[in-house]
Amino acid sequence: MKYILADDIYYSQVCIRRTIESLRPDLQLAGVAEDSQEMMELLANHEIDFILAKDNISDVNVVSFMRSHKIETPLILISQLSDPKAKCRGLNIIDCIFEPVSSTDLQTALGHI
Repeated sequence: MKYILADDIYYSQVCIRRTIESLRPDLQLAGVAEDSQEMMELLANHEIDFILAKDNISDVNVVSFMRSHKIETPLILISQLSDPKAKCRGLNIIDCIFEPVSSTDLQTALGHI
């Protein structure tokens, strides 16, 4: 399975990637998107099974962006919101996890794919 990591903070990217590599070595990172243009390029150039994204990256709110561009790729959302699932209605949401991301939360979310 191939995924995109949408996160604009380098340290966070490294921590999440390492955690996923240890929990699910079968998952293949297609690329990291630090902004909406990079996300669109990765979606256009790869067959993506899911997106793991923070709710806000450098230039866009990911939920609003996915909704406005009709992106139906399944999403695991990393959020600071108190009720992120309410905001995600109408999207193909796999799970929502809260920051800071723990390996337990990430393992649970990845178990839903």
